[in-house]
Amino acid sequence: MVQKFNNERDLMFGGALNMKFSKGSKLALALLVVSLLVPHVHGQPYYTPLELSFIVYPDGYVAVDYEVNVDPTRSRVNVSLFGDLYEYLLLEDQDGLLLDSSPIEGGLAIDTLGVISVTISYQTTDLTGKAGQIWTFTAETPISSSVVLPGDVTIRTLSPMPLAMSDLNGNFVLTMPAGNLVVSYTLGERARAEASEDIDDAQATVTIAQTAGRTEGLDAANDLLQQAVDAYEAGDYEEASALAGAARSAAASATAPETGGFDMMFVAAAALIVVAAAAFFLMRRKPPQPVVSVVSYDLEALFADRPHLRLDDKEVIRFLAENGGESFAAEIRERFNVPRTSLWRMIRRLQREEVVEVHNIGGQSLVRIIPRYIAGGEEG
Repeated sequence: MVQKFNNERDLMFGGALNMKFSKGSKLALALLVVSLLVPHVHGQPYYTPLELSFIVYPDGYVAVDYEVNVDPTRSRVNVSLFGDLYEYLLLEDQDGLLLDSSPIEGGLAIDTLGVISVTISYQTTDLTGKAGQIWTFTAETPISSSVVLPGDVTIRTLSPMPLAMSDLNGNFVLTMPAGNLVVSYTLGERARAEASEDIDDAQATVTIAQTAGRTEGLDAANDLLQQAVDAYEAGDYEEASALAGAARSAAASATAPETGGFDMMFVAAAALIVVAAAAFFLMRRKPPQPVVSVVSYDLEALFADRPHLRLDDKEVIRFLAENGGESFAAEIRERFNVPRTSLWRMIRRLQREEVVEVHNIGGQSLVRIIPRYIAGGEEG
C-alpha cells in the first residue's frame, strides 16, 4: 500500500513538472533544489593568488605585496596572509580604490562585493628571526614568489632551490617555488661600513659636546658608544649601528651643568672687574684706535630656516661665526678633536643644506658660512 502511494505521488509530481515547466526551467529548479540540499562548505577561500613578493630589509622588516583575484559576488572574503603583524597596511581593488577589512586569525576579512582583484601591501617582522649574526627568512606560500634580499648578504642555507636568481638595483632577487621557504643569510661589508661610520659620527658628537662644555648626560652617551664598539667587534653590525645612533642622540641631548645663582653673579662680577681694569690700562698706554667693523652672522635666522640641523652641526656653525664666518677644516678638526672622515661628512652635510661653502686656499679647505646670513644684509 505504501509503495503504491509513493509511486502515485512520484507520478503526480513528475506530471506536474511536465505540464507546468519547460526543460530549461526544470534544470534551473533542479539546481536550486541541489543548492538547498547540499550543505554549505565553510572555509572556502573564494580567492585565487596571482602574484606575491617579499622585500627583506637589513633590520629584519619584510615588505609584502600580495595580489589575489576574488569572487565579486561575495560581500566579504577571508584572505590568508603571511605573519600576524600587518604594519602600514594598504588594500586596493583593481581600480586603485581603498578597501575595508577586519583582522581574522591568520589574515584579513576583506569587503569585496563587486571587486575583481585585491592588492594587499604591508610590512611585518614575523617572517624573520636572528640567531647571533645569522638571519633567517621563512614563509609558507601558495604560489611562486620573489624574495628580494639586501645586496651585501651572504646566503647560508636556501630551501627549496630557487627557480631563478638575479640582481635588481644592487639587491639579490630569488624567484622561489610555492611551498615552505627558508633562507638563512648574514649581512656583509655594507653593514660593517655603515656601522663603522655610525660609530665615528657618535664619537664626533660626543667629542663636540664635551668640548662645548655640555657634559650632563655624556656618561650615558659614552656607555652606549662603548657597547656599540663591542657589538661591532663581535660582528653584530646592525646592533652596533643601533647603539651608535642611541649614543649620538644622547650626546646631542647633553647639556651644560647648572651653576648656582651666587656663582654666576660672582663670575659675572669678576669678569666685569677684569674687563674694566683692562680697559683702563689700555686707555692709559695707547691712544684711542678707530673701531673696526666686524662681520656678524644672523644665526637665529639660519637655525630657524633649518630646524632639523643636529646639535653638533650647530656647534661648528657657531665656531665659524665666532671666527668671522670662516675657518680652515684643519682648525675645525683641531678645535673639536673629531676624526677627519667624520668632519668631512659633517661639512658635506652642511653643504647640501646650503649653510656653508668650501674654497681651496693654498691647498687647504676653507669652510665659510654663506653670505646670505650676514647680519644686516651685508655680503662679502
